Amino acid sequence: GLTDELRIIADGPVAPSLPYVTAVNRTPRQAEMIRRALVCVCKDATLKQAREQLFLAGVAVMGRTDYQRVLDIERQADSFGYHQLA
Repeated sequence: GLTDELRIIADGPVAPSLPYVTAVNRTPRQAEMIRRALVCVCKDATLKQAREQLFLAGVAVMGRTDYQRVLDIERQADSFGYHQLA
């Protein structure tokens, strides 16, 4: 296929992916129900193929401080002049 000749030449730094976002007026109970549903989807063997097609390996509940790594990577990229390349 189209990507058969692609090869990984390096790995980037590990950082969390984008968070799931919901309505600002979502109640804590509703948000918890969404979290539980996502965990169930990740454990359901009958949904394995769908997860693979979506490149969804799992979910983790994270707080704002967990995303500090993303900001650190951004600052490091800027120090290397990335903002001038983009």
